[in-house]
Amino acid sequence: LALLSRAAARGEAGRQDTALATEGLAPRLAVEERFGPRAITAALRQAASSGWVVKNLRYPRRLAALNGAVGTRMALAAPQLVHEAAGPGTETFVMGGHQAGGQQGEGTSSTVQVGVTGVQNGTEWRVGEGLSGYRSTSRSDTETSTVSGTVERNAHTPKKAPLYLVRCDLLVTMVAEVKVTGGGPYVANAARTLPGAAAVWLTAEQLRAAGVDLPESARKALKVEDRRPAAERTAGGSGGGERAEASTAAASTSTSVPAPSRARASASTGGQAASPVRQGPALARELPLGFGMIEDLPDFVPLLDRLRGNLAITGQQDLADDILPRQQLRDRNDNVQRLLRVLDRDGSTGLLASAMDGGVTVELLDGRNTPYWAVFKIVRSGDGVREGEADDGRDMEYITSAAAQQATSHGEGETTGVEGILAGSGKPDAGAGQLKSAGAAAGLGVASGSGRRAGEAARGQLGMKTVAEAKTAKSARMRVPIVASLELHKGDRRLAMAGSGRTSLVHRILESDLTALRRVSAPRRAPRPAPGAPTSGAAGLGAWRAAGVPLPMEAQANGFQGAAQVRELVNTTVRAAGGGDRFRQKGQAAAYTLGEAVSTEWLIAALPLLTNAGAELPPVHASGAAGQDLQASVHARLRAGRILGAGDKMTFETAAQSSLGAPRPTQTEGQSQAEQSRQARGLFGAGVLNADQFRLNQLMGNVDGAGSASGAAANGAGSMPLHKPKFTSVLVQFTLDVRVVARVTNRVRASRTEVAERDLTLPRPVVIRMPLPVAGRLLAAHPTEITDQHDRLGLRAAAVPPPTGV
Repeated sequence: LALLSRAAARGEAGRQDTALATEGLAPRLAVEERFGPRAITAALRQAASSGWVVKNLRYPRRLAALNGAVGTRMALAAPQLVHEAAGPGTETFVMGGHQAGGQQGEGTSSTVQVGVTGVQNGTEWRVGEGLSGYRSTSRSDTETSTVSGTVERNAHTPKKAPLYLVRCDLLVTMVAEVKVTGGGPYVANAARTLPGAAAVWLTAEQLRAAGVDLPESARKALKVEDRRPAAERTAGGSGGGERAEASTAAASTSTSVPAPSRARASASTGGQAASPVRQGPALARELPLGFGMIEDLPDFVPLLDRLRGNLAITGQQDLADDILPRQQLRDRNDNVQRLLRVLDRDGSTGLLASAMDGGVTVELLDGRNTPYWAVFKIVRSGDGVREGEADDGRDMEYITSAAAQQATSHGEGETTGVEGILAGSGKPDAGAGQLKSAGAAAGLGVASGSGRRAGEAARGQLGMKTVAEAKTAKSARMRVPIVASLELHKGDRRLAMAGSGRTSLVHRILESDLTALRRVSAPRRAPRPAPGAPTSGAAGLGAWRAAGVPLPMEAQANGFQGAAQVRELVNTTVRAAGGGDRFRQKGQAAAYTLGEAVSTEWLIAALPLLTNAGAELPPVHASGAAGQDLQASVHARLRAGRILGAGDKMTFETAAQSSLGAPRPTQTEGQSQAEQSRQARGLFGAGVLNADQFRLNQLMGNVDGAGSASGAAANGAGSMPLHKPKFTSVLVQFTLDVRVVARVTNRVRASRTEVAERDLTLPRPVVIRMPLPVAGRLLAAHPTEITDQHDRLGLRAAAVPPPTGV
């Protein structure tokens, strides 16, 4: 608040404008809410990664209206162990995904009006009457479709495992910007260190990464040999107990963050005494990162500043200041904040699948135009190298979820009214007086109207969660070399790029998965259709899908690569159906919607549905002289399956679908609204008709009255039953074929509708995880499409009868 007051005073030394800090007004309430202890506790991880901004702090005044924003970034320093306890277990989760929606509607309205008039004339007067009636009706229908896909990674620490309370100094950097009518923005900044203001709970592994001296219990949990002298160990143990006892009261007043994942932000430069590296299988460069946990990821936020610098070097400083400004109030479209949500620690981890599969696109808006966009990419530069065992007892979860929502609304309205008017004119005193001619008019109109509107929304969900328990599933840490980049594009050319150089991330993966993924081989070519078999239309699509293996609801894709090729297939199909360039050009709303709909996360989560029935993409529209409407669907086929291996027992938690051809209806909502209205209008007036001399002697009046009453009702219901079987996990490799069907309709001439279909075989195979019984049933039902040459499931050995000894 003090910074805002200084900036609001136009940056003049010694002056303050406390308007934005006024008690009880919206700007102060917003600042107090976002910078309160609870808010900082919840958002400390984001504040340490990329910071956050409180904006739209407005104070209206006639000559000096204020518009302010406050940004802050925090860091933790000087960690000190103060307490040790047996924790209840903690959970660290990161989720990322994409969502896209489209809407189409139509409406009609009509108005019928009739009227009669009458006129009577005399020698010195004239009278006219008019009566009219009208009736208006309207009708509208709207359909909205939304699809989304998310991937979530969770990790649980075991119950009663030791947790360590670490107190840290909180380093706060804050910047305030205020724009005053006619000038600004004016900036004020400050930095402050709050000693011991934050306390976080850490696991033993995170405690070691933070560079804190490990107590005896942490060394035992990490299996680290204590090489200190015995006397020093004894003194250190007693000192730790005193520190823990003395800090109990102080810790209760500090900002506590019950999230062990904060350790990385508090000691990002701290060394990590890794376990001795043991040689083992590598994680091939071509494979996506599927089931597992991202333990360590570089900081990608500096890429934004490097991109600005590269633009300045190439003589494009004005462009950088326009679309990537350094001041929040100059960023009218929030380009920088939207880009930071992708680059920060949580965003880059959650969207890692998309970043490693062609990149994550962020539109950079420039006024009304959208010609620029940024692409955040991560490319693997080598095979993942084993860094050691992950034996801290953390359970892992991998959750994929796809949702589709359909909303429809129907509205009807009608209005009926009648109006009447009576007008007359005459010559007072036969025109011999001062008023040569005078007139008057009076009228009355009444109307009534009614309207009804009803809407329904249905949400279907397809989800799968696999859980691996540390006590039964061993895991390893893999150091994966990567190169990250942030690119700026306009049209078909790249304007600038900023790279991170060679760096790496740490991915925790199951040992059994690591062994099985070594057996992945190149996919096979698509077979030619049989002579005489249908190749297009509903019959052709059914025959095409029947040649593959449908996935059961218990199956889950272990990562995915090829979303960029699928999006290009969509563009090719739309072009073949006569779709215009607006469906493909970057910066167009239709192209952006299609790109967001066919995301890597959605393909991972919706793959079982795509193999059984396909999925409709949201409807999109392209404007122009005639305009076009596009409806597209994506279908998948799995073939040439190979059993890669059976692994550990896992829990397969899935939403119980009603059928494999549609997501589970998990939510239904209904809304209805009715309205009745009454209107009345009166009109009267009098004055001279020849007012050359008496222009001010006119009197006109108009009286309106209206009243309405409306009522609304809404209801909702839903359920999502879950199946949680626990079986041995099996990884199966498939070749993936994708078919896209596009239907383009001309808006002016609806009869001009063209349909196109295109197929694609992805160059990289897809790996599917499923329970052992399900794999056995698929192997028996599709012996030509799934093979187990090395009997890794042990089904052939089990089928051989035991020797009888005869």
